[in-house]
Amino acid sequence: MKYVPSTASRERSRESKQPMSRIGRIRIGISGWRYKGWRGSFYPRDLTQRRELEFAAGRFDSIELNGSFYSLQRPQSFRQWHDETPDDFVFAVKGSRYITHMLKLRNVEAPLANFFAQGLLRLGRKLGPILWQFPPQFAFNAEKLQSFFDLLPRTQKDAAALATHHDQRLKGRSWLEIEKDLPIRHAIEIRHPSFDCPDFSDLREMSSSTLTMMPRSARPSMLRACANELQN
Repeated sequence: MKYVPSTASRERSRESKQPMSRIGRIRIGISGWRYKGWRGSFYPRDLTQRRELEFAAGRFDSIELNGSFYSLQRPQSFRQWHDETPDDFVFAVKGSRYITHMLKLRNVEAPLANFFAQGLLRLGRKLGPILWQFPPQFAFNAEKLQSFFDLLPRTQKDAAALATHHDQRLKGRSWLEIEKDLPIRHAIEIRHPSFDCPDFSDLREMSSSTLTMMPRSARPSMLRACANELQN
């Protein structure tokens, strides 16, 4: 199977110039794009690894960037990912596991600044939701969650301001500029059954975070809450 560049990206680029509609848009994407097992099946055998993102972005209009979950990336990498995708493409950026799994939302001011200073603002309009995945054993704690939600920037301008407080690990490799002040949405992935409670529902309503994924053992009430948010 020989690789032939898709015309989908050019078609989507033309569509993106049409007037915005009030009707919401559903995007279908994949969680990452660099998987050895996909070569020769999803990816053509003659496709070079450096063109895998370009190929995948020609077939999906959103991809989860999960490298940011494991470690801080670099500004030039975000710029490269930006340039290799169509104009109306959106990345869902996975939040750092250092914040969610290791610190468990405690004392995260500096790590949050580092996260937003690593270069993700170079995605510009292609910066989609930030996905914060909580570990399976992370139980509901209203005070801890509220403190975390209060720290999260809601716009790219706020994110750039937060990023100025990064520590020495990002000295000389940070990115603090924005092209335009655009909103930032945050999504959380919960797995512990203790989140199925009225207090969590109230907390979600007070914050602008969106519950996007559910554990396999999700109760009907939690699924209904998620469905209601997707409709609003």
